[in-house]
Amino acid sequence: MAHLKEVIKKNIEKCPKLDSQYSEDGSNKTKCKNILLFHNIQTAINQNVQLISKEKYQMGIFYKFPFHLYKLENWDVEHINSNTSNLLDDDNSRCEWLSNIYLSAETEDQNLILSYFESDKEIGEKNEIFKQLMERYKDKEEWSQQEKNMIWNYTLLDSSTNRSYGNMIFSGKRRVIIGKDCGKNISIPLLKKKDNRNKMEWSEETSAESSFVPLCTRRVFLKYYSASYSDNNYWTKDDAQQYLNDIQDCIDKLN
Repeated sequence: MAHLKEVIKKNIEKCPKLDSQYSEDGSNKTKCKNILLFHNIQTAINQNVQLISKEKYQMGIFYKFPFHLYKLENWDVEHINSNTSNLLDDDNSRCEWLSNIYLSAETEDQNLILSYFESDKEIGEKNEIFKQLMERYKDKEEWSQQEKNMIWNYTLLDSSTNRSYGNMIFSGKRRVIIGKDCGKNISIPLLKKKDNRNKMEWSEETSAESSFVPLCTRRVFLKYYSASYSDNNYWTKDDAQQYLNDIQDCIDKLN
């Protein structure tokens, strides 16, 4: 066991420090993948330790990290809070943002989004619709690109799920990931170009090939790490700090 710990520790030490800044284009964020994988494994171990330490539940190993499922997938290091830095000052970028917030919106606001895409809307009317929605669904706090590209805003997600939802905001990603955890690929809005106009279409809801969501990824999107109640629609810096603290606690167990 001591030898295994030493091997893991050396691999973690080769990764960037927890406060490291990664490139904004995401080209080097995979350098922290081993830390995120270790966080998931150690979290499963921690659950077992808690059970074994209690006389009532002394039953040996109960939670296991499913390495066999992990090896079957390709894995991305995914942004938790959306990495978009678009100024949203043109119709194409606005349409993309609206399609990304659709799953998170109330029914009334979903209807507003659909009306934005109607071809007969005047520019002034579309601007007013966008302004209303922007006020309701903008981030509660400003994140710099540097802050968005640190490990406290990264988690492991299988490549097919990650690339299916594009650059959705946190609450939209949350719905997709909860759906996958329940064994479903939920229907999501897709931005399409038809007759030189942006249109929204929907993917078909299907059964997921695998319902495996890494333990810590599930905890991120269910807000397990939040020290107090916080809005499920947003990933805040306080949420991120609590998540980072948990990663550090797991690494500390190697000492």
